[in-house]
Amino acid sequence: MRHLRGPTQSHSVQLPIEIWERVIDFLAEDIHGISSGTDDALNRFATVCRAWEPRCRFHLYRNVRMHDKGQVSGIAKMIRKHRYLQNAIHLVHFDRMDAMGLFATMMVRKLPSLQMIGIRGPTEWKSGLMHADVPMFLATFTSITRLSLKWVTFPSVVVFGRLVCALPNLTYLQCQWLTFRADGRATPPKHNAITEVHLSGLGSDTIPFLLTTSISHGLKRLTLEDIQDEDMRFDRIQQLLEGVGESLLSVHLHPDPYAKFLTGSKIHLGHNPHLEVFEFTSRFPTEDPDSLHHLLSGISPSKLREVSITVIVELVDFSRDVTLAQVLSVFRDDVYVKVDQLLSHSRFTKFRAITFTLMLEARLHVDVPSLIPSEHDWWQCISLRFPHLCAQERLRTQIVTEDRWVQGGSGYYKPIV
Repeated sequence: MRHLRGPTQSHSVQLPIEIWERVIDFLAEDIHGISSGTDDALNRFATVCRAWEPRCRFHLYRNVRMHDKGQVSGIAKMIRKHRYLQNAIHLVHFDRMDAMGLFATMMVRKLPSLQMIGIRGPTEWKSGLMHADVPMFLATFTSITRLSLKWVTFPSVVVFGRLVCALPNLTYLQCQWLTFRADGRATPPKHNAITEVHLSGLGSDTIPFLLTTSISHGLKRLTLEDIQDEDMRFDRIQQLLEGVGESLLSVHLHPDPYAKFLTGSKIHLGHNPHLEVFEFTSRFPTEDPDSLHHLLSGISPSKLREVSITVIVELVDFSRDVTLAQVLSVFRDDVYVKVDQLLSHSRFTKFRAITFTLMLEARLHVDVPSLIPSEHDWWQCISLRFPHLCAQERLRTQIVTEDRWVQGGSGYYKPIV
């Protein structure tokens, strides 16, 4: 009798490269959704085999940070060598303004998929160190829709205006702690597509620029962060709200965490009758007396759909016996009562819900998962303060963590399941 024997060696399955590319795409999306600091993983994938390298490199170049002119030249050389990378780059961040100037001159019509430019200083626009026609070169980047400027010094508001107005399809503008060495009046853009503005640490001429160039007239979403309790700043904020007028659909106010928002009554939203979304952020242990109710009272009840209130807390505070009730002391008890009565009124015909978010800031090197409050406890605390909205099923709560993956940088938001 013959005995049949099976194969003595196992054979590996050879998958088509298209399948591996889809796997890399999936992993890259997950990585970019968490943090650019984990690009090391894609670098490791690229060394597995030559067939994987182009796809990994494509994703690695999606978000590029350039520290100096040398890196700009290096990227340009890499793109000339690997043409497929032209479509890979979506976001470019600069640490120095002169690097951005060189980038604008070298990359004209070479990056059709570029969507955003970010400049994060401290850095300064110095005319002698940049090509005079940088704004003209930037005008060729028609795919750019977002511009972020942080801790940048401009020689004048006119130069700042030329940079902003040079991008023809810009829809989002973020300005954080800008400085202008000289005054001036910027020329209004020939075509204005900006619909969303995010302002932080309001510079002396940023708001006047938005008003005088008529950019404010088409804004639909406005975020004002690090609002300080100074009369001049509140006056300019009010001027901006009035300048935006009926076009404004969403507003997010985030007072300075180190200054009490005591003069909130100086801001009112009566000039924005089409406002649909209102967001307000406070940081524990800041105490806000009544500005939340005052601001909500000024909103037209016929259009308002959503209200979002966020309280930011350092997660380690819960290791110091801080309770949820203490966290909610950022607003007085009577403020909760007045807001509950206001938003539950029948006049708010389109109002859907108010969401109360507890945002916990954590550091990865701090092992404190046991300190995270439960969703149930958070809901209990909030629902007791909004009985009418709770009965109408218009109350929502959530807890999210903001993990700091990059030292000194912003993290990502992760909902607590």
